[in-house]
Amino acid sequence: MVIWFKLYTIIAMQSLRKIRIRIAILLMLPLLLCCSKTDFLDVKPNESMAEPRTLDHYQALMDSDGAMNGAGTSLQLYPGMLELGTDNVWIPDTRYINNIDEQLRGIYTWQETPYAGLEIRDWNRPYLAVLNCNLVLEGLNGLPRDASNGDQWDGIKGAALFHRAHAFSMLSSLFVPAYDQATADLLKGIPLRMSADVNEKLTLSTVKQTYNRILEDLKEAANLLPMETQYKTRPSKRACWALLSRIYLWMSDYEQSNYYADLSLNVNDDLLDYNMYSTTTNYPFPRFNAEVIFNCNMIFLTSHYRMDTTFYRSYDNNDLRKALFYKSQNPTDGYRFYGNYDGTTYFFAGLANDELYLNRAESYARMGMIEQALADLNTLIGKRWRVISGVSTFVPYGEMDRDALIDVILEERRKQLVWRGLRWPDLKRINLESDRATTLRRMVNGELFEIQPNDLRYVYPIPDPVLNLNPNIYP
Repeated sequence: MVIWFKLYTIIAMQSLRKIRIRIAILLMLPLLLCCSKTDFLDVKPNESMAEPRTLDHYQALMDSDGAMNGAGTSLQLYPGMLELGTDNVWIPDTRYINNIDEQLRGIYTWQETPYAGLEIRDWNRPYLAVLNCNLVLEGLNGLPRDASNGDQWDGIKGAALFHRAHAFSMLSSLFVPAYDQATADLLKGIPLRMSADVNEKLTLSTVKQTYNRILEDLKEAANLLPMETQYKTRPSKRACWALLSRIYLWMSDYEQSNYYADLSLNVNDDLLDYNMYSTTTNYPFPRFNAEVIFNCNMIFLTSHYRMDTTFYRSYDNNDLRKALFYKSQNPTDGYRFYGNYDGTTYFFAGLANDELYLNRAESYARMGMIEQALADLNTLIGKRWRVISGVSTFVPYGEMDRDALIDVILEERRKQLVWRGLRWPDLKRINLESDRATTLRRMVNGELFEIQPNDLRYVYPIPDPVLNLNPNIYP
């Protein structure tokens, strides 16, 4: 977002039309560099592309894998800070001292001002995606929908609404408190940029307004998008439902989370059998595999992290996730995560069926529907354990009381959805339950750091450069 405001500052004396032209050019670059869709292999640079003004142009903006999905070496989108502060991660002291910059140290040790004075990609990138969406939505207002273009027009608008909601959801994970119905009208959310107008006043919404905006955009998008898409970098109706299930889970609205997970899984409930994948290759899972609904990549912050050793040891030796997800660096340097669903060095942080099984299982358990929760849990985890001589080593979870089952599902959620940016928002929402609240602790170079449940540091501060440009952001 700082980049956004700097761009506006540089060209503030020019007309809004020229501003949009320049922004559009910047946003088209990732498309030309990174787009993998065959539809756009033949795109030719010409003057007409300088300012998007046709449906094909707006489709191209939404199909920029770099801008909208985080593909590419420096264009990742989903905030990597969501992993670095969690209890899944460990940074050895020697690497903390010699290889980690002050910003990453501040995030890792939960400092109140972890990136004082600095620009933050984890803020900038989602807001640039929001700007892209707003440019498209405003442009569509000038292109009438008719019988000849209705499907394409709807698809583009639906994509813009989905991507905007997706970006706002990323930002809410970092910069918004956990959703609590009692305080959602009182606590501050994020700025909800709803236009590309440089004169739009930037203020903070409430937590409730933030979540309502996300839900409204997703529900409208779901009415416009097809059930499935040819490319998993494009949003679909199923992707809207999957993200709605996630958001409602963050809001502790278990009935709605269950409803949308069920809608999506009723269309496609495919799961990978982990016995079919090599435990010796670095990246065992192919990109766009059968579980993936929507592909997105996480911002890569550092290669010097390792997995928390206690967390790593919590996997049974017959649990194939232990071998498929993690690889040893050397006998004394711990394990790194390699089991992402992108099939590359880039971390997958998209939407997939495994998350939906866990969403539905948890919501079933929270609603007291034990049998249904166990069915989902055992179906998922049964596909993750080793089969020997045709016999699975997994012993299905049996009947247990509601609270015990919820604890098991939360543990399996942590094990399965590692490095997808979900642990931090899970910690925030679970910390609202006094009997499950967790104090995180790290011993770093002989010094103890900790963060208590519901600590204000669970909400990352708005970057200083944004505040400097918007001194009246707080009403």
